[in-house]
Amino acid sequence: MDHSHLRKRLSVTTIPNLCNRPSRRRALFGAPRSAYSLGMPTIDDLTLEQRDALRRGESLTAGPPVLIEAAKSSEILLPKGESVQRNQTWSTQPFTLNDADAEAHKEARIARMMAMQDLVAGSSQVLPLIQAGQHESRDICIGRAKRNDIVIVDDTISSIHAAIEETGVAMLLVDRNSSNGTFVNRNQLNPGDPLPLVSGDCVRFGKRVFYYLTGERLLLFLELRIVKLGGDSRTQ
Repeated sequence: MDHSHLRKRLSVTTIPNLCNRPSRRRALFGAPRSAYSLGMPTIDDLTLEQRDALRRGESLTAGPPVLIEAAKSSEILLPKGESVQRNQTWSTQPFTLNDADAEAHKEARIARMMAMQDLVAGSSQVLPLIQAGQHESRDICIGRAKRNDIVIVDDTISSIHAAIEETGVAMLLVDRNSSNGTFVNRNQLNPGDPLPLVSGDCVRFGKRVFYYLTGERLLLFLELRIVKLGGDSRTQ
């Protein structure tokens, strides 16, 4: 789909908001909620919340990283072009971009989030990666059992399917010997081997497909969605 018209509208509406955010700020997500006992917010819910906050002169602060449910069960990858680094530890090696590379990086980041608009539905659930389960692990546990932090009720999901370790530098996804596997961008993870996630990764547990975003990237995604749905009754 050609998103050039959205890029033009974004340049005159959203980008100024990004550069001149109001001082009143609040968190995108409230208190932790169990993905099993309480329904998670949907893309439509968060889009309306972001739109209303901007209208009130507020600015939503980035929340935790999230998994967003894909609209279809097929693994559709986002376009490449954005420079990504899958770092597991801090690095003392300086990483800088010249002005041209920085502009290209920004354009690629926006293009990837535009492409993702068509891969999730308004009803897609947004699962914040926070500890809300009843277990002793320090990791964020994902699986079918109620004690997990992220509960996915699906026969292709193992009781404890995978886990995410937050290191302060990266979110490391690990398969916990699941029956039907954990995949990132169509590549199956070896059980026990951690993989750092980056925004836009397509993640599959069993037959359930999600997209991973950091909290900051989720805000960009929502602002793009507000622009895209500007004439839709849901955003009026």
